[in-house]
Amino acid sequence: MTNPDKYVVITGGSKGLGYEFAKLYAREQFNLILVARDEKELTKAAKELEENHGIHCHTFAYDLSDMGEIDKFHKVTKEKNLEVAILINNAGFGYWGKFDKMDPAMQIEMLNLNITGLSHLTRLFVNDMIKSGSGKILNVSSIASFTPTPFCATYAASKTYVKYFSQALDYELRDKNISVSTLCSPDFLSGFQKRAGNPNLIPKGPYVGTAEGVAKVAFKQFMKNKRVITPYSLFGLITCYLENHVPMPDGIKINIRKWIVEKEYMAK
Repeated sequence: MTNPDKYVVITGGSKGLGYEFAKLYAREQFNLILVARDEKELTKAAKELEENHGIHCHTFAYDLSDMGEIDKFHKVTKEKNLEVAILINNAGFGYWGKFDKMDPAMQIEMLNLNITGLSHLTRLFVNDMIKSGSGKILNVSSIASFTPTPFCATYAASKTYVKYFSQALDYELRDKNISVSTLCSPDFLSGFQKRAGNPNLIPKGPYVGTAEGVAKVAFKQFMKNKRVITPYSLFGLITCYLENHVPMPDGIKINIRKWIVEKEYMAK
């Protein structure tokens, strides 16, 4: 899949987890298309990747919470004859707090990016992949997708959508030589915490990793076509299994998540 005429699209690829994915693919000599809102950050990332790994890296500054911007992005890849072999839908953000106190505009932007934009972008490139006869898609979900989570109700629900959407789409595309995987990412320190509402948060606990570590595990398992990827510590994996496979009243699960969010994530 390192055909020089084919590319890996990484949304939110200028920093954080997206940039860690970009470095891994560049090391394996994949050419890249990075898309995010910050043109300056994109240019910096592309320069580093091209100088360090000798690959081609195209950058596009678009707001992927805007469906019109997504259409423009897809159109320009077609105009430049950039054939996409792999799509990594990494762009997204969280928003923590009491639902009735949240900024409605920010909630809508988050849902547009995490759900609507991801779905729309996926549809555009899926059609291209069907025509080319193959493709791979990785949609970044979250550990929050497994259980209803008070104080980040809309964010957790949006990531549940990503997980179920990805699994269903993978089934639909199984006869098209296109695989769809879901990364249920653990917490890690990044710009995510600041935008979500607690800039001073330092994540800790059984699910916590690093952007580099999460990307390495996800890259390896995604390229082996693992459908649901959960890169947690051993304790985190055991906890995740107990939470999702051992019978437990929903009220207990929700109260556990409520306690975690209040203790670890809510801005003090």
